Amino acid sequence: MLQYKVFVDIMIHFGRRGRENLATLTRQDFAVQPDPEGTLYIYKTHDELTKNHQTDSEKSSDGRMYEIKGIDRCPVRSFVKYIRRLNPKCNKLFQQPKLTAKDGIHYDNIPLGHNKLGIYMNEISKAANLSREYTNHSCRATTVHILDEAQIPSRHIMSVTGHKSEASLKTYSGKTCEKTKKIMSDTLSEKTLCKTSKITKPATLSSNIDFLCLSQTSVTVETEATSTTSFGSFN
Repeated sequence: MLQYKVFVDIMIHFGRRGRENLATLTRQDFAVQPDPEGTLYIYKTHDELTKNHQTDSEKSSDGRMYEIKGIDRCPVRSFVKYIRRLNPKCNKLFQQPKLTAKDGIHYDNIPLGHNKLGIYMNEISKAANLSREYTNHSCRATTVHILDEAQIPSRHIMSVTGHKSEASLKTYSGKTCEKTKKIMSDTLSEKTLCKTSKITKPATLSSNIDFLCLSQTSVTVETEATSTTSFGSFN
C-alpha cells in the first residue's frame, strides 16, 4: 500500500521518534522544491516540539528527502502521488484508506489516530511478511546506523534525528564497522610508513537502499600500488 511506503520513507529520512507527533502531521508540514541543480527534495516546513527539543527556537530536524530519478520507487514520486490521493476534506497527512477509491480519492475524511500510528510499523511488518515485527523506533535506529556506517559525521546525523548530543547516538550506532576499521588502518599506515601515498578529497556519492537515498561521503586512499579503497554505497 502506498501509505505504508510513504510512512516508512518519512520515518527513515527524517529520523522520526516512535509515535511522536505522527497523528498531528498535516500535508502542509512538508513541501517539495528543487535544489540549485534542479533535483527535487521534500523538507519539513516548520519545526515541531519533540522530546529532545521543547522550545520553538530549537530545530527538531533538518533532514531532506531527495528524488531518485528514473526509479519507480523514488520517495519524492511516492510522496507526491500519495498527497494527490488524499481526501481534500481532511488536512491530516495520514488518513483512513477507502475500501474503494472514487474520483481519484483513495482515503476517507478520517485521520488515523495516535495509537494506530504508534504501532504502524508492526502492521507494515505483517503486511510485508517480514521476518519479524518491527517498531516505529526501528526506523529511527536504522537511520542512525546506516548514516554512521556511511561515515556521515555525527553532527550531520544529529541535524536529521534531532539528537542533542553525540553520546546519545552511540546507542544506535553500536560497534565500529569493518569498513571504518579498514579506512582508519589505511590512514594510520599512510602517515607512519615511508610510502608515496595520499588521501584524496572526499567525493559525494549516492546511496540507494530500498527506502533511502542520501548523499554520503566517499573517502579514497591511494597507495604506492595505486589501490583504491572506497566506501559509502550500500545495496
